[in-house]
Amino acid sequence: MRISSITATGLGLLAASLITPAIASAGDIAGHSVSQVSPSASFAPANVQLPQENLSPVVLSSPNLAPVEVLDPLLVLEALPEEKRTKAAYKLARKTFRAGNFKRSAVFLKFAAERGYLLAQWRLARAYRFGRGVEQSDIKALNLFRKVADSHDPVFRQNRKKLRATVSALVALADYSRTGVKGTTFSKNLERSQSLYRYAATRYGHPGAQFALGEMYLKGEGLEKNQLVGMKWLMLASRKGFARAQALLGDIYLSFKDSPKNRLRGLMWHRLAEKNANADREEELLARSGQIFATASDSERALAVGMIAKMQENNVAPSRQ
Repeated sequence: MRISSITATGLGLLAASLITPAIASAGDIAGHSVSQVSPSASFAPANVQLPQENLSPVVLSSPNLAPVEVLDPLLVLEALPEEKRTKAAYKLARKTFRAGNFKRSAVFLKFAAERGYLLAQWRLARAYRFGRGVEQSDIKALNLFRKVADSHDPVFRQNRKKLRATVSALVALADYSRTGVKGTTFSKNLERSQSLYRYAATRYGHPGAQFALGEMYLKGEGLEKNQLVGMKWLMLASRKGFARAQALLGDIYLSFKDSPKNRLRGLMWHRLAEKNANADREEELLARSGQIFATASDSERALAVGMIAKMQENNVAPSRQ
């Protein structure tokens, strides 16, 4: 099933409607109607307050400033003209994040996000979702993802970073639609979830959306159960290095007891899942896939590694992009 078209306006209405349940019909994605109401006052995005706790001195720098030791990380921005502070804050957020200082990175992200910097809003949403540098909060993440998704334009492809952020935000909203968010009126909606996944998976080849669609087909979750279609979606995500898809595909092949070839395929995918898993967020998957591969015989492991090499020779490199 392909998505023929989707308008930016339709997506804006969709994203704006995700925080509260539907009252009136609006938009259509992949042949499925999506509901729309204006966000209620109680679900307006929470005000982002800069932390007031005492912070130890840190050496920071920006392209326009010499390194400086500051007690409040935001003081480094005051020497800049007002119009340059937002972008500088985002750059410092990225720099401190790469240095492993997630808490300080979040301070700069909040500064830029409050001023409407879309990439900062997206990264701050992810920080709240995974609890990186801030207290984990699905509600705050949800509100920020909605803001980013409101900016999605399927035609505007010049700025690939913004396009990536908005598509990622749509997939995050699909994830939340799949489960609902406790303590809110954002309830489970599998129809909305699979529609958003299908849009991101078919139009943009998003591996997370492809994996989720595959999983939903395998389980019959909001869709008619179909193992063949599910495996097809998993394969697409696996060839992009998506570890969760690789591990699940490995499990499926290992469950086929009809031939040694399928066992080798299963070991191959688990080996790749182990290599591509995110050590911070997928620790359990990494350990499990590693253990499955390690318990195979020496000859099986050698053959599985050979299968990976052959895939790479054929320009199919299933590694993280």
